[in-house]
Amino acid sequence: MNKLHQHLINSIPKETKSIKVRFSYDAMLRHGFSLLQLQWLSVGPAEGDRETEILRLFASHRPDLKIELLEIYELSKDDCSVLRRKVDKSREAQDGTWSSVGEVVVNDKELLPDTEMGSRYDLVTLMHVTYYLPDRVGVFKNIAGNLAPGGKMW
Repeated sequence: MNKLHQHLINSIPKETKSIKVRFSYDAMLRHGFSLLQLQWLSVGPAEGDRETEILRLFASHRPDLKIELLEIYELSKDDCSVLRRKVDKSREAQDGTWSSVGEVVVNDKELLPDTEMGSRYDLVTLMHVTYYLPDRVGVFKNIAGNLAPGGKMW
């Protein structure tokens, strides 16, 4: 293992379960956004742990980036409750993760091919959720139709 790989592995937070996940986040930052403002759609984030990690990375590597909107579609009402509490707690503490987002919208329903979305998204994340979607092709067409020019799906 070369020094760069060792450095990357050593820099991974203990709570991060997978090196692959961290490399993916780093790739998101490297190949990501020249934008200063961002509209983000997250599909099936469960309790939002990965979104929290992405928000931390944006805060440390792209402090100039303003996330105006983070819209979430999560089918589990229990996960949505946990996520809402996490957002509220972050806003109270002003910890720089969820508190740094202009507006957080948590929809406790499934994203469907015909779901009307209210925005054009610069970033769409679907992490470990696509295999749960009953109509993947329809959902991806809907998302693609709501990507802003230059928008990225991760």
